[in-house]
Amino acid sequence: MYQLDHLVVFVENLEEAVQHYKELGFNFIHKGGKHPFGTFNELIYLSDKSYIELVSYIGGIESLKKATEERISEHFQKPTLETRWISQDGKSGCVDFALTFDDSDKLTRMKRFLQNESDFFGLQNLYQVIEGSRERENIGKIRWKLAVPKTEVKTKHNFITKRLYYSCKLPFFIDDITERENRVDTNFALEHPYDNGVIGISKVELVVPKDEFDNYLEQQVFKVFDKEMIKYHDHEVCIIRLSNSIMEIHKADTSNHLHMKHFDRVGKLYWRPYQIVLTTNNKEAFEKYEPLFRSGTKTCHVPFVLVYKSGDLLEGSNP
Repeated sequence: MYQLDHLVVFVENLEEAVQHYKELGFNFIHKGGKHPFGTFNELIYLSDKSYIELVSYIGGIESLKKATEERISEHFQKPTLETRWISQDGKSGCVDFALTFDDSDKLTRMKRFLQNESDFFGLQNLYQVIEGSRERENIGKIRWKLAVPKTEVKTKHNFITKRLYYSCKLPFFIDDITERENRVDTNFALEHPYDNGVIGISKVELVVPKDEFDNYLEQQVFKVFDKEMIKYHDHEVCIIRLSNSIMEIHKADTSNHLHMKHFDRVGKLYWRPYQIVLTTNNKEAFEKYEPLFRSGTKTCHVPFVLVYKSGDLLEGSNP
């Protein structure tokens, strides 16, 4: 089964963002490392085996835009993963999220695709496989394979009929080449509870333009996710079961202020998560930190909702 691996939160000032998240009760934030394409990150490990990645570009967002434009215009190369983030308007926020594979022995279609890049269920039309890495202090280079959603568009250059761009309409997948423990220290989160009591990401919600919803499910979602992962779907919503979380894909509803607020911010081309539900099992921490999450002043434009879970009982509110 697929597993939620991490959220990508792009920020303009990493040091400031780290301080904001500490004020939200994430009192342990870990230095990640530097990526080859000029970004660096800090990580919030969660005990459900996922994490939140706070990432910024060493020269700032404007430098990243410039470097990306120069690389594309001068060398006609396919964009790297950061282009997918910057194409989503350059604003801070949750620009992406990654899925990985749980500990079961089952070879899902995406796992098979990443291992040998054969065309299972038409995935070659939807995803491009690339390798990634970063340098981590005291560990060295850690490496992984990515399957990144793609789309091909026509260009103005007569000698190039199509160019690959990374689509923003599906999550990307990550499969570790080096040990996952070198990249994700979830044991730390188990041993060191956060002040806010957050134990995991229980739900990631997406909203899709009304006129694209049905086609999106048929042509993309149902090809990427194995049948048993689709918990429920109709003409309004699709619910996907992950081993440690849930993905909900909603058809845009003009009467829903959250949907409209989301589109006002990022536009209808960029399908960022419009709501992310964090779970805490600490009642006192929930009462203290839920208003801070709901206000959104410290989240770097990430639409978090904090809920309290006691057994099967959930308590919380929408922003």
